[in-house]
Amino acid sequence: MRVVMLTTSYPLTPDSVSGIFIRHLIDHLPPHVITTVITPCATRPPQDPHLRCCRYAPWSWQTLAHGPGGLPVAFKGHPWRLLLLPPFLLTLLWAVIRAARHADLIQANWSIPGVLAGLAGRLTGKPVVTTLRGSDIHRAHDSFVHRLLLSLCLKLNQAVVTVSAEFHALLTGWYPQQAHKIHLIPNGIDTVRFAPSPDPPATPRLITIGNLTPHKGVHHLLSALAGLQQVYPFELLVVGDGPEKESLIAQAHALGLTQRVHFSGAVPPDRIPGLLTRSTLYLTASAGEGRSNAVLEAMASGLPVIAGRVSGMAELIEHERTGLLYDPDRSDALASAIARVLAEPDRARRMGLEARNRLIAQGLEWSATARRYHALWSSLLCAV
Repeated sequence: MRVVMLTTSYPLTPDSVSGIFIRHLIDHLPPHVITTVITPCATRPPQDPHLRCCRYAPWSWQTLAHGPGGLPVAFKGHPWRLLLLPPFLLTLLWAVIRAARHADLIQANWSIPGVLAGLAGRLTGKPVVTTLRGSDIHRAHDSFVHRLLLSLCLKLNQAVVTVSAEFHALLTGWYPQQAHKIHLIPNGIDTVRFAPSPDPPATPRLITIGNLTPHKGVHHLLSALAGLQQVYPFELLVVGDGPEKESLIAQAHALGLTQRVHFSGAVPPDRIPGLLTRSTLYLTASAGEGRSNAVLEAMASGLPVIAGRVSGMAELIEHERTGLLYDPDRSDALASAIARVLAEPDRARRMGLEARNRLIAQGLEWSATARRYHALWSSLLCAV
């Protein structure tokens, strides 16, 4: 089986975390599945010779993809980059058309690549599957353009995959006539790489991982922790990079958290398991997720998770058993939840181990995810 994998987010270097979950999926596919990854180039040539990197501008200008927050963040504050959008889209479309002629199926990720892949599929007669993630669904709530992209994906694709049950229900509700095309395949987790530490640290070590964008809500975490620093010992490690980094560092300084909060920047994927193993609690104040890979990794590492009761979180976290869900509309709710966990470290440890056990019991591993994608692709090829 020959599959063209189109994505605007993919780890172009060994140290990159951009779209790392797509790489995990590819790594767990059966050996007879041959994938060709098509992705936009960044500001330097990729080190992987198997990638088909699409140049759309001079090297130093190629900043639309692979950064924190993707295309929307790349355009924010840089309207001139809109001039790069036509060559960006056309080079990707042409690359997919060329590759699809020698492939059996096209797999796209996110709605914009899904539309491009759908057009290429129509021109080459190849079936197309697009995976829609949290950002696609959230933006469609408030944006006609993004709602149109979802409609085009469903029209042009033979199947659309969602990564959470909540988003599956939303899409089938919005597009009941296309419900037969919509499938649920959750992302997986590697429970061997991510495992609990037998010796948790004496001082509570809190951690949050993700792009530093307003949507991720790290500023809410800092505000909540400011009121707890006189009562509880703790350290917070903020892992990730993005446009909010400098303002978050300034906020931590203004709140007197400089000695408590550390910003690591983006770190290579192979360091994440070690950072989680040396932590005791995972925090997220995200405004909404599809199926957070960072939360899954924290749970597999035996960490309790504190998250807002927002889309994508209640599906992963069982309140009081595997973590705590707080009401994001209450300004004091996040601080109260953190205080509860810091005050009861033994109970927090039990919640974290229960979180890992729940993942394993549900079979949420990459090998199972890859089998479900392979089964879906096989069914579409048999129908051709």
